[in-house]
Amino acid sequence: LNDNSKKIFIFESLITRPYLKWLTQKKKSADIVIWYWNIVKNTINPNTIKDLPCTLWSFSRVDCAQYGLHFNPPPYFWELAYQSEAQPVDICFVGKDKGRLTQVLKWKKLFESLGLITEFYITPDHPYNKNPNYSKPISYKQSIEVSSRAKAIFDYIETDNSGQSMRVMEALFTHKKIITNNKLVADYDFYCPENFFILNVDSIDRLQDFIKVPYREPTNDIKMRYDFDRFVSRCWIKD
Repeated sequence: LNDNSKKIFIFESLITRPYLKWLTQKKKSADIVIWYWNIVKNTINPNTIKDLPCTLWSFSRVDCAQYGLHFNPPPYFWELAYQSEAQPVDICFVGKDKGRLTQVLKWKKLFESLGLITEFYITPDHPYNKNPNYSKPISYKQSIEVSSRAKAIFDYIETDNSGQSMRVMEALFTHKKIITNNKLVADYDFYCPENFFILNVDSIDRLQDFIKVPYREPTNDIKMRYDFDRFVSRCWIKD
C-alpha cells in the first residue's frame, strides 16, 4: 500500500476480519471502501466487520436492505468489450456451478427444444467436483470470445432479485441481449424489452421472436453510468 493513500477501494472477495483490522489501524486517516460483488451468503458477513472504520457497499439491493449496505451496481471496463460480426450461436452461458447446474441444464434443454443453438460452459466450483456435465475452466478472454459468438447471454443467478451480475454489464458494453431469471433487471435504466427476456415473466413462446428482433442500442450516457471510473467515484458518495 502507498503510505500516502487517502482513499482505498477493496473488493470483498477473500477479505478477512484480521486483515481489515490491520488495514484500518495502519491507514487510520484513509477513507476505506469495501464493495461486495458476491451475495453475502457466499462471502464474509458484513455484521462481523461493521465496527471497523470502513464503508460497506454491495451490488445486491436485497443484501443492502438486509444488512444496511450502500447500493452500487457492478461496473465494466470499456477496454474489455469484444465484438464479433459472426453470431452462429443463439444463446451462450459461461459460469461456475454455484448450485445452479440442474436449473441451467434444464433451461438449456428447453432452449434447444425450441430450435435455438446454445453454447454452454458450466465449470465446477472446486477442482475435485466431478460431473460429466462440467466443462473445463476457460479464461476470461475465452469467455468473452464465447459471448461474442452469441446473440444472447444466459444470466441465471443463484438468488432471484439479488442484483445484476457481470454478465448483464458485459452485455451492455458488447451489444448482446440477455435472458435472465432476475426480475429486478426491469428496474434499471438500460432495460428495454427488445434486449431483455425475463424468465417466468415473459412468455417462453416469444423467445424465438426475441432472439430475432434487432438489438436496441442504449445511449452512451446510460452505458457510461456503469463504467468503472464512475462506479468507483460513486463509492465516495453515500446513497
